Amino acid sequence: MVPSYAEEIRSPIFGNEKSRTEIIIYSDYLCPACRKVDSQLNDTLRKLKNQVKIRFIDVPLHPGSLEYAKLFLYAWFESGNNLESALRVRDILFREASTSMPQHEVIRLLSSQGITYKKDEDAAKMIFRQIYNPLIQMDKIHATPTMIIVKDKNRKSYTGGAEIIKAIEAVAGHP
Repeated sequence: MVPSYAEEIRSPIFGNEKSRTEIIIYSDYLCPACRKVDSQLNDTLRKLKNQVKIRFIDVPLHPGSLEYAKLFLYAWFESGNNLESALRVRDILFREASTSMPQHEVIRLLSSQGITYKKDEDAAKMIFRQIYNPLIQMDKIHATPTMIIVKDKNRKSYTGGAEIIKAIEAVAGHP
């Protein structure tokens, strides 16, 4: 029997990929609290990018939000693990999700802003199935926004804007 080697599935990871500290942010583009926290986190994430690993996990809890989550991945397929690009795309997606802009119009808007993308629905589904869904289950995510801080093998969960902001500021103060 000839062994079969599956291609390694990559997913968006930003910042210092070798760091022993990881910040995982679970959010939904149609969640108003997520939109507010996301904009508050960006400056701190920029400051921490050389010290921690950063991962955004889209949790499509609201109908229609999966389409926005796919768009984030399509943009990532082109830009790679560039935090500035990811933050820019997330800002646009959060803003346009609040207006319920259809996916094809968001794609047009992203293109008009110089953001390239590669539509690959199969790869996006694979990331959701093999990476996002297992993490969502492992971290027992039932509400957004939620942030998990992983240090070595310890995982600590923070839910809600105030708790998340306080926790990330503590990380920034004590990298």
